[in-house]
Amino acid sequence: MFFEHVWNKADSILFIKGRLYFYTPEGKRAKANGGAPSVLVAYGENNVDALEDSGIQGRHVPLNQPTLIIVGVSPSWVSVVKIAINNFGDEDMKPIYEMVERIAPDKVAKNPHWKEKVRQSIQKIRRKNIKPTYCQATLIE
Repeated sequence: MFFEHVWNKADSILFIKGRLYFYTPEGKRAKANGGAPSVLVAYGENNVDALEDSGIQGRHVPLNQPTLIIVGVSPSWVSVVKIAINNFGDEDMKPIYEMVERIAPDKVAKNPHWKEKVRQSIQKIRRKNIKPTYCQATLIE
């Protein structure tokens, strides 16, 4: 059932770190835990956002996301940088710069200050709290 109803239909899953414990109606913790690893399943964009923002420790995994194919002309700087951040986070700039060079060579070639533009886009994303773009980028050369 998991493969049929989760892998093929869900939008994301959150594997919870540790085991769940149950409590009695009086509020006392049960002696045993759930007995197996637990996962929360999200269907729909609002539920994906809820899992992502829940603060629950574990690993959040987007599923069944569209593949973005980039063919020569790239979208806005913010869109390009969101793709790079999704793949590498926004702490180490070197892999972000490398990804931007690969997926937006037209933008890099036209702008001698493109690295500044990338940093500016990261600041805009942080300031506006823009969600990362969850997709797999495929470069066609």
